[in-house]
Amino acid sequence: MLLNGRPDPALDFTRARDASSFGTGPVKFKREIPIALTRDAQRVVIAVGEHSTLNLVMAWNRNPAAASNPIYVDADGFQYSKDTLGSPLPVKAQALVRKSAGE
Repeated sequence: MLLNGRPDPALDFTRARDASSFGTGPVKFKREIPIALTRDAQRVVIAVGEHSTLNLVMAWNRNPAAASNPIYVDADGFQYSKDTLGSPLPVKAQALVRKSAGE
């Protein structure tokens, strides 16, 4: 698992080291993993076939791998900073601002 783009060694599971979490059926890995975050973060889950290759399918001698989309976690609650990062506010929000200004 990656935390903010970097591997998290505490959440690196292998079949050799963590055999009880791995199965042989359609679900290969099943485990509840509590994750404590003290600040906002993103997580990406990575799965790699450590002792498999794509040789027969793709003619590559590489390990098959998959990655999840990022999972964004707001650990400290939303803090509105009024920073639009140089982008204009959405049209709907601009209309509300004009309406409240009496336009």
